Amino acid sequence: VAPDPDAVPDTASALLNFDGISYAKGASALRQLVAWLGEKDFLAGINTHFSRHKFANATLADFIDNLATATDRDVHTWADAWLRTTGVDTLTARVESSGHSWNLTVDRAGERPHRITVGTYDHSLDTHTGTDQLTLRDRFDIDIPQDGTPTTQPGHRPDLVVLNDHDLTYAKIRLDPDSWDTALTHLSGIPDPLTRALVWNTARDMVRDGELHPTVHLTAARTHLPYETDLALVQGVLGFAATQIADRYLPPQDRPTALATLTSLCRDLLR
Repeated sequence: VAPDPDAVPDTASALLNFDGISYAKGASALRQLVAWLGEKDFLAGINTHFSRHKFANATLADFIDNLATATDRDVHTWADAWLRTTGVDTLTARVESSGHSWNLTVDRAGERPHRITVGTYDHSLDTHTGTDQLTLRDRFDIDIPQDGTPTTQPGHRPDLVVLNDHDLTYAKIRLDPDSWDTALTHLSGIPDPLTRALVWNTARDMVRDGELHPTVHLTAARTHLPYETDLALVQGVLGFAATQIADRYLPPQDRPTALATLTSLCRDLLR
């Protein structure tokens, strides 16, 4: 969350506008810590922390030491990787079929350990509307980095494999090519709004990183936003399409077409 440039008169004022990073990223780190440790061990560790330091102040080192008493995992190394480094990791899925099973390998660009939930989805026909939807097949947890052996799951290859389903870690996500094709054509058919938000966020990151052409994102918005039921998603995707894609990422000669597309989309949303 960036402050309004007009409201930041000097560098000192800019340094005071840290809430968007400290609260949002801090919450993400804590959420990942709970997932990485497991809720039972995390609660045991913080109960020890509260007991040892009741009616007193404590340091980050105290907090990490107390969490370490409740688990065999190396919490101190986790803290060094997560709290004393900058930047964001990128997790990329590689999916391969193998007879009556399929294999998932996650490539990591970065140094942080992660524990994530993987969601798998298959095409299904909605008998009421006759439309092609996506149905959740399974969710399972994996640690990253992996031990070198792909995660093997039974059955045919899912139509959509989503890393970090439930948004348990702070990382950029990249889908495998087949899953990305499914997402672009059936994003509005994903049943969970949080999963839809994660896929939209992946598309936004890819545009910003030069991995997805802005018009592809705009086409996805035109296709799927009229069916979106979550207002926050509509606002976020529409705002990015208007202020970033139409106004900044596209060359001037393509802007009128983009704005016409957005006008048509907004008319459909109002209807």
